[in-house]
Amino acid sequence: MKEPQGNPAPTRGVNVTQTTKGGANAYVLNVSATRSHTGKRIRKYFPTEWEALKERAKMLKKADSHGKTATTLPMHVFTDASTARKLLEEAGSNVSLTDAVRSFLKITKERTDSTTMGKALEAWKEAPKAGGQEKRPDTQAEINTIAKQLAAAFGAKIVAEVTAEKLASFLETLGRADEVGALSPRAFNKRVRLVSAFFAYCYRHGWSDGSIIPRLKARRKRVVEKESKQPGILTAAQFAVLLEKAALVDESLVDYLAVCGLAGVRPEEAARLTFDQFKTKEVADGVVIIPDGKAKTRKGRDVPIRPALKLWLSRKGGFYERAKQNSDEPLVRFQGQALDKRLARVRYLAGWRVKIRGKDYPFKPENPPFPPDSLRHTFASAFLAEGGDTAALVWSFGHAGSLDTLRRHYVHRYTKPDAVAWFSVVPKGASLPSTLRLVQGGKCSEKTRKEGKLLARR
Repeated sequence: MKEPQGNPAPTRGVNVTQTTKGGANAYVLNVSATRSHTGKRIRKYFPTEWEALKERAKMLKKADSHGKTATTLPMHVFTDASTARKLLEEAGSNVSLTDAVRSFLKITKERTDSTTMGKALEAWKEAPKAGGQEKRPDTQAEINTIAKQLAAAFGAKIVAEVTAEKLASFLETLGRADEVGALSPRAFNKRVRLVSAFFAYCYRHGWSDGSIIPRLKARRKRVVEKESKQPGILTAAQFAVLLEKAALVDESLVDYLAVCGLAGVRPEEAARLTFDQFKTKEVADGVVIIPDGKAKTRKGRDVPIRPALKLWLSRKGGFYERAKQNSDEPLVRFQGQALDKRLARVRYLAGWRVKIRGKDYPFKPENPPFPPDSLRHTFASAFLAEGGDTAALVWSFGHAGSLDTLRRHYVHRYTKPDAVAWFSVVPKGASLPSTLRLVQGGKCSEKTRKEGKLLARR
C-alpha cells in the first residue's frame, strides 16, 4: 500500500505530531474544537505516521466539503444546520433557517414567560374590570361558567400554545343547540367575546402576545337579522294580572315588574338596581338613577318615578319598607337563571305560554307566548300616547337607536285613554291623585274604558 508522500504544512485545527507513548514512538492527530464533529478537542494516537496522515486527509476532505467557513464552524453545528435545513425543505417551507430559529426562540420565550390556562383562568375570574370597577353579577356568572368550561378542556395547556382554531372548534359545542345541532350565531359570538376578553387579560399580563385575539374574532359568525316587526305590548288589565300573580311568587318581583312597566327600565338593568339608586326626595315623587356601570349602553341616566310606581314601591311590604332595614337592599332578590325561572312562573300563572330551558310549562297550547320586553315597549307606547316628549323619552328610556326607529315602533300603538289606564294600575286599596285619574272619552273601546275605571279605583 502506498503511503502518503511527505507531511504537508500544518493546517490550522488539524495536524499530526510525533510523541513517545509507553516508551515507543507514536503519532498524534490533533483536532481542534472548531474542526471536531463533537464540538470538543480530539486527540487520536496511531502507531505509524502513514495511518495518522491518512485519517487527517479524510478529516480535511470532509471539512472542505462544506466551504471556506469550515475553519470556524464546528462539524456538529454544520451537521445540525444541514439537518434543520433539510427538514424545512421537506415541509415545503421557504422560511430561512435564521427566521426559523428566531421563531423558535420567540415561542420558547413565550412559553417561559407564560402560564397554564388553568392558573390564568383563576386569576381572570378574581380580577376586577379595567379601571378597578367591579363586575356585574350576571357578567361574573358568565365568566365563571366559561372559565370552568375552558379549564376542563385546556387547563393543563400553556396560554401561548392555545390556537384560535382549537378554541373556535371547542366553542361550537357550548350552549344549547338548535334543531340542526349547531350553536346559534349569536350564542357563538357571545362566547367569542368572552374568550377574547380573557386573552386580552392574558396579553396585559404578558402571558400571550395577543395575536390570537384578531384570529379568534375573525371566526365570528354572521348574524342574519330577522324581518323587523312591531314589538309586543300589553294592556293595562294584563299588567294588573301580572302584578297580582307576581305577589304570589315573591313580593320583590312585584317591585321589579312595576319598575319595568311604569318606568321603562330594561329588565337586566332593573335586576341590578339597589335602594341607593332610588332618590325619593329629588323631585315630587323621586327618580331612579341608573349609573354607567348598571346601564346596558354604559351611559347613565335618571328616570322619573311616576305616582303609580311610587304607590307600588311604598305599599305595605314593598321595596321602600324593606329598604328601611338595609340601604343596599336589591330591587329583586334573584339574579340570573333564578330570576328567569320565577318570572316564567309568574307568566304561567297569568295565563301565558312560557318556555324555559327548552321545556314548555303544562298549559293550554292556545295561550299566546309572552312578548319579550313587552313591559318596556308598552311604557314607551303609553308615554308617547299620553303626550310625552320624544326627547324626554330618549333620555329616560335610554334609547340607543334612531328617532325613526322609536317613532316606527311606539307611536300610535296606544290611544291616550289606554295610556292613562296603563299608568293608573295601582295596588289594591290605593288611589292616584284626583288630577291623574282616568278621564272619560277618547278613542279607546268601552271594554278598555271600564277596565281603566276599575283599575283606577283599586
